[in-house]
Amino acid sequence: MFKTIRSIRKQKGYTQEFVANQSGIARSFYTHIESGSKKPSVSVAKKIARTLSVPWTIFFEDECSLKEHKKEQSSEVNYFDTDTKTPLKDVTE
Repeated sequence: MFKTIRSIRKQKGYTQEFVANQSGIARSFYTHIESGSKKPSVSVAKKIARTLSVPWTIFFEDECSLKEHKKEQSSEVNYFDTDTKTPLKDVTE
């Protein structure tokens, strides 16, 4: 998974410094996360994921079952009214 994060970062042409700055964390901490020596909190995972445009749950795939991971991904989908383009109330409940 952490190799995936590194690969995504490199594909986008981002440096570790850029991802860390955009995510509001120290580069040294990001380096530890990317190498797998430290796990990010959910809050930090969401910030990094937003910077890399990936689902934040990829940081925790080894801790979640596939079913839980897919459920979380589907709950992140935003639904909009096709006419007004306004967000709809959560329809996944």
